[in-house]
Amino acid sequence: RFKYALRLAIFAVISELPFDIGLMGGIYKPDHNNVFFTLLIGLLMIWLMETVKEKLNGEKQILAVIIYALTVAAACGTAYFIKSDYIHVGVLTIACFYVLRLKREWSTTAAVSCLTLLGSSLEAFAFADVFILKVYNGQRGRNLKFFFYIFYPAHLLLIGLIAHFCFKPV
Repeated sequence: RFKYALRLAIFAVISELPFDIGLMGGIYKPDHNNVFFTLLIGLLMIWLMETVKEKLNGEKQILAVIIYALTVAAACGTAYFIKSDYIHVGVLTIACFYVLRLKREWSTTAAVSCLTLLGSSLEAFAFADVFILKVYNGQRGRNLKFFFYIFYPAHLLLIGLIAHFCFKPV
């Protein structure tokens, strides 16, 4: 978990400049941060929830539920405060997937509903993901993680360069 969190943190920092250039139209825009920050907050939230589950060993279920709720609220508040991509809605979506992970159809429905109802109008297209997730067989595909870690900032930088050179105001 630590290595994964560290990797997310590193790529959050690396991706911020391309994110700002590609999507925010500037070099430094602290009022909106990339999705790696949202994913990192989501991972830390899940990590804390699992730690609570391990410590309580199935005892004091009401206390565990209260701590889970406070953890989700704190994670959502953090995402909102730092203005990570998808803000609190992204973290809440991650929480839906995690808490309902043993009931795949429920988790997908809850997560997509969260994005659709609480996100921007663009996230309403998340309902198309239900069909993709429905056919997922639960097995890991090819190990291309570093390709996607690199692809994210690279494609954002490319978008920014295209926007700068093709749509530059005269």
